[in-house]
Amino acid sequence: MMASRALWRSLRCTGSGSRAAVLARTGRSLRFNTTTTTTTSATSSSDTTAVPPPPPATESEQQNEGAASQANPPASTNTTGFVVPNDVPPVRFVQRYSVEPINHMLAIRTARAYSISNETLRAHIKVSMHDKTKKKGRPRDPIRGMVILPHLFKPAQKVIVFARGKDIDDALEAGATAAGLTDLMEQVVDGDIDFDVALATADVMRDIRAAGRSLRQRMPSAKNGTIVENVKEAVLRFSRGMLYRTDAHGNVNIGFGKADQSMDVLQENLLALTENVLEHNLGARDKFIEQMYISSDHARSGGLEIRRSDLLSALAASKNA
Repeated sequence: MMASRALWRSLRCTGSGSRAAVLARTGRSLRFNTTTTTTTSATSSSDTTAVPPPPPATESEQQNEGAASQANPPASTNTTGFVVPNDVPPVRFVQRYSVEPINHMLAIRTARAYSISNETLRAHIKVSMHDKTKKKGRPRDPIRGMVILPHLFKPAQKVIVFARGKDIDDALEAGATAAGLTDLMEQVVDGDIDFDVALATADVMRDIRAAGRSLRQRMPSAKNGTIVENVKEAVLRFSRGMLYRTDAHGNVNIGFGKADQSMDVLQENLLALTENVLEHNLGARDKFIEQMYISSDHARSGGLEIRRSDLLSALAASKNA
């Protein structure tokens, strides 16, 4: 026994292969003795002993087995071999169909009811990316926009304006955090003012280059639309506006309210968002908004699909009112 274990240990340490390969090369069998049973390797056929078959059952035993089988019938077996007990009722597998679109007011009310806390209600919109000016098969460029909701549901952004003369008064009247030129530049360079967006008029762009290192990515530029002419409108747009952008497939996700706001407030915000998105329709397509869902931050994925016809009818009625 000790020799067999030593042989196996030496062969394993030298990387000679598996146990079966070792036994095949050495022509030996490893026998492990225990206190109760003795197990012999399958390679040693001389140690095996044939087990005699059981004696045939008598006629009385066969009758007893038949009566027991009638009293306790065997469990049914399906084609896959899975045994189904008789006392288990059959299971009905039904196909899950998608929920039909509902009215937008009912969707808002449902999203509010299932919100855990004061969550943000979001609109998931799928718009058509068809553009007749593009070649066939090529989608339009991503849609970029900014919407000003009639009722705010999050703090407004802090906007500063670099301007001269009357534009300073217009900026402060519109709600800008600060407006000016030289004094405002000194505050920005020294880090004494906190702001989110910096706007500027075209005539002061040369003067604020000295503050470019402090402004960095918030430096006013024509690409970002922060070089403005109408200061009052720009301050309102950047302080209260919400930016959105579609992906390559035309999906846009934007919040329009909080769960603790009233139904009328949420409806007005949703209609204003829908009207803003419809402004990007390049043609007379009736189905520019293909799908629209409403959900909250912690709701189940997918949201509640709303009927487009009801939403457009409510938008038309709000315009005529």
